[in-house]
Parts: sequence; structure tokens; C-alpha cells
Amino acid sequence: MTATHELTIETQHLETEGVVMVKVHGALDTQTYCTLESKLDRLINHGEAKLMLDLSGVDYITMAGVRVFVTARLKATREHGGIVLLRISEQVANVLDMLQLGGAGGVLRIANTEEEALKLLETPQE
Repeated sequence: MTATHELTIETQHLETEGVVMVKVHGALDTQTYCTLESKLDRLINHGEAKLMLDLSGVDYITMAGVRVFVTARLKATREHGGIVLLRISEQVANVLDMLQLGGAGGVLRIANTEEEALKLLETPQE
């Protein structure tokens, strides 16, 4: 699979107080990760630390992309927030499973629906 090295990011403030939906589309790799990292940093630094990352449009991910999620989770947690990865693709799921970062007991929380993601965001993550 050849990655296109393009990444688009859309944000939407949800009606649930303090939760921001971040929709990510494209390849998340060594050439694009800094775009998402900068966006998440800005959100967290401006007090928007409850983030729902819709990754249904991410068709390719490398370790650089995974690092963005782990770093954002740590920063958001310090600000009494958190992140939930939403609607991850099979490719993203495979990478997270290989690294043992997702699923039960994983560092990253994953949800299939917005409702499930909101419930996870209500629960503090250590």
C-alpha cells in the first residue's frame, strides 16, 4: 500500500461540555504526524482536553502517528481530560494490537460509537 502523505483534520465542538471531536483523514506517518500533533497540542493547551479522535478516515499509520496518540493522552490526562480513538480502521487496529496499546488494559482507549466514547471520557484515565 502506498500512502498519499496527505492529512486533513476537522474539529467540531460537541454539545457535551468540553468534548471536541477531531476527525482525521489520510495517512498518519513521518511526513504528516506533526500536523495532528500541533492541532492536538493547541486544543489541550487551550483547555480542551477531552478529545474524541475519529480515525475512520485514517488509511495508513506508522509509529510516528501512534506516538501522537500516546503523547496527547499523557498531556490530556494531566489537564484532567483524556482521548478516545473512535471508529479505527482495521489497519490502525492491527498496528495498535501489535504494540499492545489498544484493547483491554491498553494505554489507549478505543470506542466504536460516539456514545461509547463519551462514556469513556467521563471516566478518568490514569
